Amino acid sequence: EMTGYYPSEDLIVSCHRDSAAHAYAEAEGLKYILIGEGTEPIIPESVTWSISDEGVLTIRGNASMKKLDFRYNRNIKSVIIEDGVKDISPFAFNNCSNLTSVLIPESVKKIGDYAFQSSGLESIFIPSSTTEIGNEAIGYNMDSKKSGFIIFGEKGTAAETYAKDNGIKFVVFDEQYKCGDTATWSLNKEGTLTISGTGEMDSSESPDAGAYKGSFV
Repeated sequence: EMTGYYPSEDLIVSCHRDSAAHAYAEAEGLKYILIGEGTEPIIPESVTWSISDEGVLTIRGNASMKKLDFRYNRNIKSVIIEDGVKDISPFAFNNCSNLTSVLIPESVKKIGDYAFQSSGLESIFIPSSTTEIGNEAIGYNMDSKKSGFIIFGEKGTAAETYAKDNGIKFVVFDEQYKCGDTATWSLNKEGTLTISGTGEMDSSESPDAGAYKGSFV
């Protein structure tokens, strides 16, 4: 297993309150001591990560991802972002071509520009707490929109707005969708697909169960 951290755990900055060094330490997530105000290092909010031998990247912490950048990383197959992480930085998983699933917690408020562009994702669940989604962050390759991409979420959310604005299929949990003359399907937050009704299913309207794998938190 590989691990990484941001900020550095080795460097401690000594600085005066409200100085440029103080601002820098806060911005970069570095430990610091305020001169004349004690000897215990102050630890800013931070985010750390680890990746398993199986390619599962776990990001944890209580802050912004800031400069974490995994673009073009072919070792990442799935991403678990733990509750507390506040955003997904621009280009964070750009061109991670083997990435096929990501779990986004309620704490993530923003997904940056091009965050998942040209990744291996075919679908994604975006929680209702996410209020900002950047330019071509989801559902795009480098030069075009991804065919068949699905965004899962709830009505009246930034996820729905993004999907409509970009012409991407949006699936609402527990909503009934037609899949034949007298048959419907729905999906809940736990990932349970329910098909009900009578008669034959229309293959052109039927859900692709494979598209839902790994989409939920």
